[in-house]
Amino acid sequence: MLGNDVRILLSTLIALSLTFVLEQARADQVRCEGLFREKTSVTSESLAQISKLIERDNAAGVSDLHRTTVQLVLDEENRPLRSRTAVVLMHGLYNSPAALATIAAHFHSLGMNVINLRLEGHYEADTKPIDSGVRWQQWLEQGRDALALARQLGDDVILAGHSTGALTATWLATEAPENIRGLALFAPAFRVRATTRFAGHVLDLFGIKIPTPGGRRLTGHAASEVTAMSNAFSNQLATEAPRKLAAIPVWLANTPADITINYSKAEEFVESLKSAPPGRAPRMITRLPLWPVVVHDSLPGETNRSLPSLIQSMDDFFELIP
Repeated sequence: MLGNDVRILLSTLIALSLTFVLEQARADQVRCEGLFREKTSVTSESLAQISKLIERDNAAGVSDLHRTTVQLVLDEENRPLRSRTAVVLMHGLYNSPAALATIAAHFHSLGMNVINLRLEGHYEADTKPIDSGVRWQQWLEQGRDALALARQLGDDVILAGHSTGALTATWLATEAPENIRGLALFAPAFRVRATTRFAGHVLDLFGIKIPTPGGRRLTGHAASEVTAMSNAFSNQLATEAPRKLAAIPVWLANTPADITINYSKAEEFVESLKSAPPGRAPRMITRLPLWPVVVHDSLPGETNRSLPSLIQSMDDFFELIP
């Protein structure tokens, strides 16, 4: 009799153990589904496009620090895989992918394929494009190409950017919202402050170019292109945005200490998206305090001591951590 009781007890314990193991495996599967639906390799065509991106920077004489980077998820045999979500990052005026390197590395650590794009003219050996040749339409076209590539690298896409890059990201999502998982905007240049526009006009009028020790090159022409782009967005797409972005979550980081862009204009834009039809996606504005001062260029960078909390806010908003 005692032997039967022991056998029954052992059978019950084994059944409970198996149930726990199966439930744990299912939980692990659910967590993994946040990153991968299945292990699908990146196609050779996509890898060829990535090579072209890298070669473009090589040909332009861009230093390693400031080049476009593409970080891919790899399998056990170091083969690139499609990810559940891919990310396109775009920097602001006079900056480079280096300004968004910490954010790019964070997205990649979550199992996402990440394109950190260098916009035309920036940090090139030939300074003519940034001095007088580059046009905002070229940045937009670059963004379109990067988005098309990201759609090959992931099932859906997060578009993220700083300043001019954030404006470009918003333009792309508005004109082609399909499979966009979200918009992450760091101080988007929806409107440049009058003082900044005036400074750009003065530089442009007198042909002043200001090289800096770090390799940045400040020119009035490039600044005027940002103003032209923000005006074009306002005239062409701003009224369509609430409808086109209705299903896309939008996260915004801003600071009233920003003397480069009009932070309230960016917040007004996000507020306008709340007029979308019922069932709209969430919107969130994360506003840094006036003190300690975070200047425009450093908002998404390591020198911003609030960056870890901004990244945590972004993660929570998009539910990026399984």
